[in-house]
Order: sequence, then C-alpha cells, then structure tokens
Amino acid sequence: MKGYDQILTVKRKEVNNQRTKLRNGLSKLDEAKVQVEKMSAESEIKRAEVSKQQKVCEDLMINIAKERKNADEQQIHIEA
Repeated sequence: MKGYDQILTVKRKEVNNQRTKLRNGLSKLDEAKVQVEKMSAESEIKRAEVSKQQKVCEDLMINIAKERKNADEQQIHIEA
C-alpha cells in the first residue's frame, strides 16, 4: 500500500502541474484574444483615416496638375 500511495501522490502532483500549465496557457490565450480584438478595432479606425487622407491627397494631386497646366499655358502665352 505504501508504494501505491507514493505513486498516487506523484501522479497527483503531475496532474496538478499539468492543470496549472493548462490554466496559465488558457489565460494567456484569453489575454491575446482581447489584445487582438483591440488591435483589430484600432486597425479599422486607422484604415478609415488612411482612406480619408488618400482621398485628400488625390484631390491635391488633381489640383496641382490643373495649376501646373494653367501655369504652362500662361507661360506659353507669355513667351508667344
């Protein structure tokens, strides 16, 4: 019986250690899930901002092209 008790005690400690490791791992996964959700929400906000700034940049490029065309036309009239 003594041998059985010793084996049982060792196995219980092993199982408890494994359970602790599993709980810690699950806790880390939960923390990672929360962080991923937060980062995804932030990413969506940043994507919207980038899209808005791209539109502004495109509009500026169009305006610059128009102004350059007007300047070139004025230069041609001045040189003529």
